[in-house]
Amino acid sequence: MMPTARPMEAVSWAIGPRGYDTRQEAAIKRTLVLGEIAHPDDPSRLVPIILREGRQKTSKPNGKGHGRRHIEFTHGQEIRDLGFEDALDFSHHIVMNHNMDRQSPRHYSRNLSIFNGGKENMREALHLMDSGDHYRVTTAYPLEAFMKKA
Repeated sequence: MMPTARPMEAVSWAIGPRGYDTRQEAAIKRTLVLGEIAHPDDPSRLVPIILREGRQKTSKPNGKGHGRRHIEFTHGQEIRDLGFEDALDFSHHIVMNHNMDRQSPRHYSRNLSIFNGGKENMREALHLMDSGDHYRVTTAYPLEAFMKKA
């Protein structure tokens, strides 16, 4: 006898108040390129930034995950309340408008951030992992409620 898959509704879905329920939405079927950033060792070489569907542990509101599903689950409602359409729109906004790029050689990651003034006024951030020939989005999050899409 073949095991039957449990319907999505039967799976624990402990979404928090800042998250957004994506169970009724179509999944991203292919990799999306959000833009490009300079390679840390060779600024003349551009490296693509990609967003994938990703995954999310849904048993807790702050469960682990990555990609679009994770961003929506943890910050989707916040993102919409700020005037963005979805995680894709929000992530693309950060890629195109970031004014700080911090690298962590120890973790092979980068954080693109949008600041309004000094370091203490970060409005949103996008975390990227180095995947060889590209960076992949692991998460994105807003930090100030007053930030609205221009």
